[in-house]
Amino acid sequence: MCFLLGVSRSGYYDWRKREESSRTSEDTLLKIEIQKVYDKSEGRYGSPRVWKALQNQGFCVSRKRIARLMQEMGLIARVTRVTYRAPGMRRFLASGENLRSDGAVPEAKNKVWVADVTYLKVKKLIFPRFNGHQHLTDEVSNASLLSHHKSAINSTADHGACYG
Repeated sequence: MCFLLGVSRSGYYDWRKREESSRTSEDTLLKIEIQKVYDKSEGRYGSPRVWKALQNQGFCVSRKRIARLMQEMGLIARVTRVTYRAPGMRRFLASGENLRSDGAVPEAKNKVWVADVTYLKVKKLIFPRFNGHQHLTDEVSNASLLSHHKSAINSTADHGACYG
C-alpha cells in the first residue's frame, strides 16, 4: 500500500505514531465551546454571533475559523421570521365611525353595500368611474345608481368630453 501511495514504510509508521498538532487540539476544544454557545442560544446563533460570544469569553480566534468549525460540525443557525406590525393599524381601526347619512347600523350581512366614485382626469376633463365603495342601502337600487352614472356621463358628453 505504501508503494501505491508513494510513501516510505518508515514515514507511514512515523505518521501513525505522531500526536495531534496543537491546531487540531485547539479545534477540538473550540468545537466544545462552540457547541455550548450554540446550545445556549437554542440554535439561533450563526457563526458571527458565536464568534462574538467566544470573544466575550476571552477566546482569540477568527470569525472564518469559527465558521469553518461550525460547518464541519453541521451547525446551522435557525432563521426566525421577523414580523412587523403596522403601528397605526390599531388606532385606525379604533377610530372607525359610521359615515352613513342616516346613521343606521346594518342588521345583517349584505344589507349595506359600499361604492366609490373615482374621477379620472383626461385632457382637463373629468370622467366619473365607479369602483364599488359608495354607501348603498336597500332603498337605493342599482337602477338609480346607473341612472345617476348615466346622467353624469351625459352631462360631460354635452361638452364633447365623452369619447365612446
